[in-house]
Amino acid sequence: MSKHRVGDRRIISISLPEDLAVRLDRSVGKGKDGRSATIAKMIDKALNPKPNLTLQKAVKPTTKRSKGVRIESDTMGDLEVPGDRYYGCQTARSLINFDIGIDTMPRGVVRSFGILKQAAAKTNVALKQLDGEVGSLIIQAAQEVIDGELDDHFPLRIWQTGSGTQSNMNTNEVIANRAIEIAGGELGSKKPVHPNDHVNRAQSSNDTFPTAMHIASAEAFVHDLLPSVRALRNALDNKAKQWSGIVKIGRTHLMDAVPLTLGRRFLVGFPAGC
Repeated sequence: MSKHRVGDRRIISISLPEDLAVRLDRSVGKGKDGRSATIAKMIDKALNPKPNLTLQKAVKPTTKRSKGVRIESDTMGDLEVPGDRYYGCQTARSLINFDIGIDTMPRGVVRSFGILKQAAAKTNVALKQLDGEVGSLIIQAAQEVIDGELDDHFPLRIWQTGSGTQSNMNTNEVIANRAIEIAGGELGSKKPVHPNDHVNRAQSSNDTFPTAMHIASAEAFVHDLLPSVRALRNALDNKAKQWSGIVKIGRTHLMDAVPLTLGRRFLVGFPAGC
């Protein structure tokens, strides 16, 4: 690459592919603002890139919870709990005592607990066993559990006591603390919503866990199993019709039997209304 000076400018000879040079001339021409000026601008831009001034999208805070730790208390004493979690002492102790495996409680069971706690709050309010404002806070927080908005606050493993006490208390604590936050209170204060006295009112783990399992099973049956069985039925029915004209030899006891169509092999009986 040869080079010569003309005043404060340096003339540099460069080699370009013929087709690229032709396209450059067609695009910008020759003259003062022609290809030389264009190439100079491109080199300057490459050597002095502009800073990226693109503003990052603001992340909307989802909660005012701190990310440190807080101290929660129950009948067994005080315990440190992550400041950005809604669960309390009972859940934290279970994580320590039952640190077994990585399988957490299924989403369907967590959702079912939300349905159960919401129904209990509505019933307790209707029976005048629970203050209306407290009940409203519980119902609102339970709906977030139902919708899956608080799934990160249910860390318990499936390995726990047989009665499911820890999962029941996990739900009580999450709903109570979320309700407290909605009311503008302090997490862990148990005011104005208490996990036992309010969220768990008139309930026992011996009842709530089996009830949640029944709800989860019913929802899985209606939303997952039945649609899958219907899809299988339709697929087999379509194949039966598609292959109704294909004749094959039947087989029974390892011997040839009377002829039948391949479609008949796919005829399956289903209960009416399935």
